[in-house]
Order: sequence, then C-alpha cells, then structure tokens
Amino acid sequence: LLVVLGSSFPRLVVAAMGDLEEKVTTWIETITGELKGDQGFGDWLRDGQILCKLANTIQPGICPKVHTSTMPFKQMENLSTFGRACRELGVLEKDIFSTVDLYEQKNLKSVCLCLHNLGSVVRTTAPDFQGPYLGVAQSGASFDVARPKQTALRDDTGFRRDTDFQLRQGAMSLCKEHAAGSTLDPSTTGLRHQSLLIPPTTAAAGGTRGGSVPPLHSKGKQEALAAPVRVRAASPGSIFARESQSSWPVQPLARPQEAPAAPLRICGPLLKLSPHFLGGWQLRWFEVGGGTVRYYVSPDEAKAHAKPRGEVSVAGLRAQKTSDTAFNFTTLRTSNRTFSLDADVASKVASAGWELGPAGMPTAQQWVTALEHEAMAMIRRSMA
Repeated sequence: LLVVLGSSFPRLVVAAMGDLEEKVTTWIETITGELKGDQGFGDWLRDGQILCKLANTIQPGICPKVHTSTMPFKQMENLSTFGRACRELGVLEKDIFSTVDLYEQKNLKSVCLCLHNLGSVVRTTAPDFQGPYLGVAQSGASFDVARPKQTALRDDTGFRRDTDFQLRQGAMSLCKEHAAGSTLDPSTTGLRHQSLLIPPTTAAAGGTRGGSVPPLHSKGKQEALAAPVRVRAASPGSIFARESQSSWPVQPLARPQEAPAAPLRICGPLLKLSPHFLGGWQLRWFEVGGGTVRYYVSPDEAKAHAKPRGEVSVAGLRAQKTSDTAFNFTTLRTSNRTFSLDADVASKVASAGWELGPAGMPTAQQWVTALEHEAMAMIRRSMA
C-alpha cells in the first residue's frame, strides 16, 4: 500500500498544481477581463501588465505606473511594482514570488501560490473590493515591518563607543598643549617635560657652556625642575626660545627641502581611445615617470606643471603591442579597463601645431619598453 501511494504522490501534486493554476487563471480573467487563450501561464503574465491591472482593480492606484514597453527591464519593473502591491495588501513576504520566478519562468508554482494568497487576503485588507475571492477567508492579515536601522554602535554589539571618542579627545588635548607651549605638571604626573632646545650642561661638576647661566645647586636644581618650562615664539632668526632673562642662542630649524621631481622615462604625443561611446581617438600629451602614467591636453600644460587630466599607477602594469603603431596596457588598480593608445600621431600633431622639441614622437615599441621598465623600477623601489 505504501509503495502504491509513494509512486502516485508526484502525480497527485502535479494534478493539484494544475487545478490551482486553473483556479488562479479563471480568477484573473474574471477580474481583469484579459483572457489567457492558448498562451502558457508564464507567457501570459510575463510582462506584468495584467498583474498590475489586477492589483489596481482590487485597490485603485496601488500600482501608479504600468509600463507598456516590451523592453525587459520595463517588464521586470512591472513585476516589482506588483510585488510591492502584494505587500501593501497583506500578503506575507514568504509568499511573494521574485521577479525571476515569473520573468524567467523558474518557479511558476510560487507565482500561483502568491496569487492564491492574494485572492484570499483581500477579503479583509481591501473592504471596497467585492470579489470574487480565492480560498478561505482569513481572520486577519499580517504585515511585514522592516526592522529599524541601527545608526550607532552599541556596547552589546561587541564594540565600545567610547574608545574612539577618548582617542580623539586625547589627541586634541596634546595639540592644544603643544600650540600653547604648556607642559605637564611634574607634581601630578611625576614626569619632567623639557624643551628639545634646552642646551645640555657639561659633564664637569656644575659647569655650563659659555658661562652665561650659573650652575644649579641641589636646592635651586629642585626648584628649577619643579617649575614647568614654557616655550614661546622668538625672533625671526629662530623657531623657539626659552623664556628667561638669559636665553641660549638657538639655531634655526632647517626646513625639509622639497623632493626633486622624478625624471621622466619617456614623454610625447599619443592618440588615446576615449572610454565614452562618442569620444573616439583624442590627441593627448603623455608622460611616464615617478611610478605613474599621466596625460595632459597639450605639452604646454605639462610644462606649466598643471594638474594632469588623468593619472594611473604603473603597479602591476601589463603592456603589449597590437599593431606597428598601436598598443594597450592594464594596471593592477584598473584591471577591468584596457587603455588603448596609438603612436601614429604625425598628422594630428601637425594639425594641432605642437612644438615637440627634442622629445619628438616615440614609437609604440619605445612606449611599451618604457612602461615595462617603469613598472620594474617601481617594484625595486618598493623592495628597497
């Protein structure tokens, strides 16, 4: 007996689903007046227009915009709109089908169940709708409510909210003390804060450099150490000076010299293929050096040290020739984009009136070689 029931169970399920699909089809045809005809169930509802019409008949205006276009994304938007209408009418989230379930006909069973639940729940959630209905009446509708978003971390999430605040406050206090020239009080902290510009005393007994300040005896030394050292701005010739009747000469702090600009490995004009659809090939001035590839609208911009119009690191660079004059390259940070360039620029340069000077017009092979050498140089600098 069990074997017989087990073998016939799948056929019973198929028969039940066929009955459900037939009931849902009849219900939709009765409400909307749209006949299914010889179409399949999925093909009939695939564009979402009939479903939106069904929802608007049950509750007018619940699907405010229904697309009649045959474009796929417009039809899928209709299905998403119907899904939102089902939520508003009280269908549970677990019973609402996804867009691909119907548009790609991956799970038409969930579509039938969703529509059957809709025909049942509107008995209580749409009092102005007079039927027909599907299934049995529900005593109440359950609406899914999204959980409120957490805007701040809490202690029970495993993170401390006060840590970042304390670090910021401590950093701000140190900056204020440094700007005001204040020091730590040794009586409370037990630490002695000295200026970096206080001249050191000699190793001789009580001796001083230059003799301008008398040696400190035990009592005077303790008083001097107990008093905080104050630092203030001094004459233009020095950065800081100790505030006392007899001050030590202070050597001005040397400003760090600006690093010289990295030498260019290669520079010259190239045709760049714009990533935009209507951009086409554009004449640009390219430079390779300092670990980057950058380009300008003209060589005059490069000479004026203007900001490059585009710049990319050569880390992980891969370059290859595609013809005698053309080549392309990709980098580690732009692996999803290929930069296409062409060195055949003689006519374009002549039309633009550029004065190239000794730079000339490098060949595609020279550009590829320079790019590879710059990438290797960057690797060596990172390993040094």
